[in-house]
Amino acid sequence: MFVPDRATILHADADAFFASVEQRDDPALRRRPTIVGSGVVMAASYEARAYGIHGGMGGRRARLLCPHAAWVEPRFSAYVAAKGALDALTRQQATEWAKHGIRVNTLSPTFVATPQAASLLADDEFRAGLERRIPLGRIADTDDVVGASLLLCSDAASFITGQILTLDGGLTACQ
Repeated sequence: MFVPDRATILHADADAFFASVEQRDDPALRRRPTIVGSGVVMAASYEARAYGIHGGMGGRRARLLCPHAAWVEPRFSAYVAAKGALDALTRQQATEWAKHGIRVNTLSPTFVATPQAASLLADDEFRAGLERRIPLGRIADTDDVVGASLLLCSDAASFITGQILTLDGGLTACQ
């Protein structure tokens, strides 16, 4: 039975999904801690997460936590495939679950000032370059994501389903 006055949020872990695409494409990586990135962890498989590794972490720290992890150079085709699959899943689940009164939407934020992104954003040159590219001129903070989440869980969004809400300060609008 579905309870219409109660919101449930299902969090899809795009970071681990991105790493799993690498594991799918290379059988030698399956069931191994797998890290996508070079100097900074872009994505970590669930096996790598068991060692405390997460996206945005510096590579040096990740190597200390799990010296036997497999490192894979980022393939943006894998990232695009993983992101495209999550977007398609959002739209498909929205159509399938609508008859039960369940709305399905995805938040797609750019860089958010969190401990996970701290090592990237600590680089003043990187941060300044990113802020110059974002029309709103700043990095998102967690309140930006919370606000969008609250909107999508509220009655104000009762007719919104199957959407990917991009939280990027206008970055993709100017690309």
